[in-house]
Amino acid sequence: MNEAQKFAESVLQGAPGAVAQTKKLVEDLWPTAVKEDVDVALKHHLQARETAEAREGIAAFNEKRKPNWVE
Repeated sequence: MNEAQKFAESVLQGAPGAVAQTKKLVEDLWPTAVKEDVDVALKHHLQARETAEAREGIAAFNEKRKPNWVE
């Protein structure tokens, strides 16, 4: 398995909503300037940390277990 495949598989182990949000962030940042990039990234981060996925990820980490992602 090559490095790109390994990386893609590791990304797919993450929370589905977080993966989708990251894809959206990359799409949103593509045509912008650096200052705008920071503003857009902060907006995405603040939205993502308020989700059920974020709460599950934090709980799983604290409880030393695999997260139970719900799609």
